[in-house]
Amino acid sequence: VVVLGKEGAVLVQLVKFRVAFTDLVFGVLRKLSGEVGWHGFAHWGVDVVQHIIRAVVGQVHCAAVEPLMAWDTVVQTVEYARSIEKKYGKHFRFTITTNGLLLDEDKRRYINENMDNCVLSLDGRKCINDEMRPTAGGCGSYDVIVPKFKKLVSQRGKDKDYYVRGTFTSKNLDFTNDVLAIADEGFDQLSVEPVTSEPGTGYDISEKDLPRIGEEYEKLVDIMQQRRKEGKSFNFFHFMVDLQQGPCVIKRLRGWGAGYEDVAVTPDGR
Repeated sequence: VVVLGKEGAVLVQLVKFRVAFTDLVFGVLRKLSGEVGWHGFAHWGVDVVQHIIRAVVGQVHCAAVEPLMAWDTVVQTVEYARSIEKKYGKHFRFTITTNGLLLDEDKRRYINENMDNCVLSLDGRKCINDEMRPTAGGCGSYDVIVPKFKKLVSQRGKDKDYYVRGTFTSKNLDFTNDVLAIADEGFDQLSVEPVTSEPGTGYDISEKDLPRIGEEYEKLVDIMQQRRKEGKSFNFFHFMVDLQQGPCVIKRLRGWGAGYEDVAVTPDGR
């Protein structure tokens, strides 16, 4: 369930994430504007989840482009979901993804108390992150968001998950350096994933890049093994595979999807 707020028209103005689906976002915003109330739409999304999912746990992922800009909608969605849990015999598991610019003490506290998982967007090295995630003024965002991420993680309970998640592109096929840069900032739950984009963007990954990417994963494995021996281990999401039963079940239950099944619903109900 993507939670959008009335401030949605300027969602991409805080961080101009170059790998963003802006056409899709604004298409949704135009469709919703004037048709339904924003909080009502969020509540409707929760209702869709609880009706469709037959499991005990419902998954709600607050993502949008930057959900902290629609913070009142996020809070009301969580409150609404909690209010119907007992009635329907379900427990909703919330995940929020944020670029960190709007993180303050109050939001940090609320996220750590109410979000089962928190995904923190950081693209690795300062030079890579600042190129792919500049602010509206053209400045880098790294120096602003990293201290906020560190504070959030330091205050997060051991029973709550988090990931620092980045994206690698053809501009940084040496992404092992970005993984290590994140780890060296003190984060031990990491996920750096390949970009999905149309050819010709300038940062797209093509088939010719696959051998290099394979070599980079091998390099990362060797470094992670060495760091584990040194007592500086960290988890890398793509390598967390249960060789006995595979990753699918647990990732489908605990990831940012909709539980047993993924469901997509358009703003006009189709």
